[in-house]
Parts: sequence; structure tokens; C-alpha cells
Amino acid sequence: MIRILMVEDSDGDAATLEGHVRRFASERELDVSVLRLSSALEFAERRPEADLILMDIDMPGMTGMEAARVLREDDHTTPLVFVTSLAQYAVEGYQVDALDFVVKPVAYEDFAARMRRAMRRVTQNSGRTIVVSNRQETRVLSLAELSFVEASNHDLVYHLTNGETVKARGRLSALEAELSDTTFTRFSKSVIANLSHVRRIRGDEVEMAGGGTVWLSRSCKKPALEAITKYLGGTR
Repeated sequence: MIRILMVEDSDGDAATLEGHVRRFASERELDVSVLRLSSALEFAERRPEADLILMDIDMPGMTGMEAARVLREDDHTTPLVFVTSLAQYAVEGYQVDALDFVVKPVAYEDFAARMRRAMRRVTQNSGRTIVVSNRQETRVLSLAELSFVEASNHDLVYHLTNGETVKARGRLSALEAELSDTTFTRFSKSVIANLSHVRRIRGDEVEMAGGGTVWLSRSCKKPALEAITKYLGGTR
């Protein structure tokens, strides 16, 4: 069961959105539940668990952007898609790690394209973990919260989406092989990164969720960009 939470104050827009969700789920034989909250304030107070959040921005009392900031105080992984007529907030959406924007009025084909991307985030890496041990502790890390991993001498540094890092002994090639069936791809000799947490690409520089920046090496740039394109285009 995929739990989808809609935060939308307009009854008409909520009905349209739920209709799109039900159609998408039916076409792909997905088992979904849909919960609607009618205000961002109610969302901030209740914070029900969800696998995907569809959030309006322009709501009275508290905006969806403000509610998203509350969400990201302690939840850095739940995919968030803004459904709004306020497309000018797209840049601000990066600050709350928004996966995508759907502009009202919502046409089904546009909605379905963004839902395909969102479903990859929901299903890929879902529930999968890796165990990382060093002298101080043993951590069980969810792949969904792992942004990228870099090699440093004989250590691996695990960068999480909340900005935290965990260091442990290991070989990047061995970890890459372990994660070969996931969304992790080689960006350089010393870095593998989670395609689902790529936020921006500028030349050879890639901004990742959690605030980290990695570089595409000359030998890895072409296959890495192809992997990113396939992932965003839905063919990975």
C-alpha cells in the first residue's frame, strides 16, 4: 500500500487531484490510499505518515512552503511534490528538497509524468539498508537517506540527506558492486551518488540533497549524465 497525502484547501482542486491519483494507480495496478488534509496548519499539527506528499502552496493561515519547512526539520526523505499555481516558488522549493512541481490547472498527462518520477523515489531503495561500522558505533543506514558516498584514503564517508556524515573503513568498488541494482551511480573515481538525490547540475558540479556538492570526472561524466537523464526520464 502506497500512502499518498494531499494537502489542499480547494475542494474542487482536491477532487481533480484525487481523480488523477486514482487513474494513475489504476493504470499501473498500484495499491494506494489517499488522505486529504484541507490546510497546511492541520498538516503541521497532525503530521500523518505518508509515502508521498502532494502539497498546495497558496493556503490561508500557513502556506504549503511554510508547512514543508516544518516537515523538513525532522523528515528529509519523504518525497514532496508541490501542486500549485505559484510557479515562481520553484527556486524556493529546492530549499525544502521538493521533488517536483505541478502547475494548476493540473492536466492528467503532466501529472502522470511527475507521478512516474515520484513513484521511482517511493519504490526504489524503499526499506533497503546497509550496515556501516567504525570504532565508535555500528549504524544501519537507509538507502533512502543516503545522498552520496566518497572515498577518502582507506575510508568511506557516507553523506546523509540531513547533512550528517558517517565514516568507516571500506572500498568504494565493493560498495558500488553491492549497490549495483539501486539508484547509485559512479560520478568519479572517488564518489558514487544516489540519482534520486541529485538537485542541480552546473557543468561538472552536481548539487546533492543535504547540501553536499560532488564533481563529475572526465571519464565518468558521460555515463553519469546518461544515467541521470534515464532516471529523470523514467527508463532506469
